[in-house]
Amino acid sequence: MSRTTLSLNTQRRIMARIAENLPDDLPEEDALRWVNDCAELKKGLRGLLMPEINWLDQLVQAENDIYSAFLVRGQAIDFSQFKATLKSHGEEHISRWIQLGLEPHFLPKRQFRQDEKLRGWKVKPKKWFWQQMAACTIKRRNVAGELVTVTEAGFDGDTVLIDTRCKPAYDNGRQMFADDEAFLGGLIEDLRSRGEIARYDSGQQDSRFGVSSLEWDEQIRPALEARPEFKGVSFRLELAIEANTIPQIYGRMPRHKDGQTDTWVWYEEFFEGASRRLDGGSSDGGGLAHVCYSEVHSRWDGGAVRPLGVVAILPLGS
Repeated sequence: MSRTTLSLNTQRRIMARIAENLPDDLPEEDALRWVNDCAELKKGLRGLLMPEINWLDQLVQAENDIYSAFLVRGQAIDFSQFKATLKSHGEEHISRWIQLGLEPHFLPKRQFRQDEKLRGWKVKPKKWFWQQMAACTIKRRNVAGELVTVTEAGFDGDTVLIDTRCKPAYDNGRQMFADDEAFLGGLIEDLRSRGEIARYDSGQQDSRFGVSSLEWDEQIRPALEARPEFKGVSFRLELAIEANTIPQIYGRMPRHKDGQTDTWVWYEEFFEGASRRLDGGSSDGGGLAHVCYSEVHSRWDGGAVRPLGVVAILPLGS
């Protein structure tokens, strides 16, 4: 008998079952090849008796477990789009994104109500946000680039790349997002050095702070999407409801402490028109509940950009 933790009786029962279920048409020469190649036989039996969960199944299962803890018990989510999207990009590509501090996740299509009770939703956007939505003052660009009124707070049902970094605490403008050089810091520094966006007077030139909403839209986002590692990924800013819920859904991310730092980030939505944009997240204004707005051309040493990647399914052969 082989060296195993199984009892002698269990070993005998397994071997008997294998012998009973050998294919009737298994050629003698193939059977002898297995007998003579113990390593291959062991590998084959391991794959049969102990199937390993591959990287894709692990990601899907982890996502399912996370939402099971956040949503109301029994709410099912279809992860087929998430799985197909990740499969089209492949493990190597996804590993590169993770190295950049971006994790692939799924934001299932659903709406959030102000009075909704979810197990993991402890902090909701402040009352002002819901009031403005009801008043039809919150806008968002559609696929044609036109501003349309946002009437509900929710997820779009996309596979996304979430920036896992926590907002830093304010330090007179010198604060920095951690390990950001390879993702956004180097790109911003390059744009500043070439005069395409304004230089930053309060800290390092690779800082995300001191960037206007217009600079994000017109220079930073296109430069980010042009990078080869982001083929099939379009970038935008996080919606207010995404910035509010992501730290509460993904509690193991560094940014689960986002509401505890006194800096803020730009959001994707606009307020009343194209000249003002939502922002929020500062502990001084209520942390994860904080939602406000600023002029799109303004630059603040306490306000930064945080991209969200929307991942599309790549066609076969891409």
